Amino acid sequence: MGLVLLGVATAALCGLWLQFGERQGLDTRHAAGGRAPDRIDIDASVQRVDAAGRELVLRVLVTPRGALAEAGGISPAENLTLQTSSSVRGDLTFPAHSRIATVDVPVTLTGGPITDHPFDAYETDMELHLVRRRMGLTWPALGWMAATPFALAAFRNTAPGAPPIGSLLDYLAFFWAETLIAFCVIVVVVRAVRAEDPPPPRGAPVP
Repeated sequence: MGLVLLGVATAALCGLWLQFGERQGLDTRHAAGGRAPDRIDIDASVQRVDAAGRELVLRVLVTPRGALAEAGGISPAENLTLQTSSSVRGDLTFPAHSRIATVDVPVTLTGGPITDHPFDAYETDMELHLVRRRMGLTWPALGWMAATPFALAAFRNTAPGAPPIGSLLDYLAFFWAETLIAFCVIVVVVRAVRAEDPPPPRGAPVP
């Protein structure tokens, strides 16, 4: 009788130990990254694991901070894109000035096989990169601006009496208008070139 009670007590203690270990594993949290004032906080929690389908589902909550946020982190101040690794199905995009909600993200698992249960194990590599995309200029739209100095010169030649170049009209209006337009064209081109992403390496696919 004593051996039976001892066996029952041992089994109960083993069950409690296994349950405690599983709970500790489920409550494990990992943190990475810095604490800069202007940052993006990403909280991801595992919702379920499909061992047969080699997939887990993460519930992701994105919270912008500092200058990147509006209304205390409820919405981003500008369009926000989180680029993910190949194991995650698709990037995450949040429009500017819109409330951010949690997103369930499927992630591919590797490892196993499932027939090794309860000793099977799985793993995945997951990455999130913050992307701020600066769009360049739509170059064909610059044509009208570049053509304006020539159109203005033709318009100036329609002045009554056909005054020669260097008249009072030129110093009061025409030369100043031509200078301002040329300066604006140069500024727009320089800023557009700086804003555009660098060209992809040769042979790389263009998105």
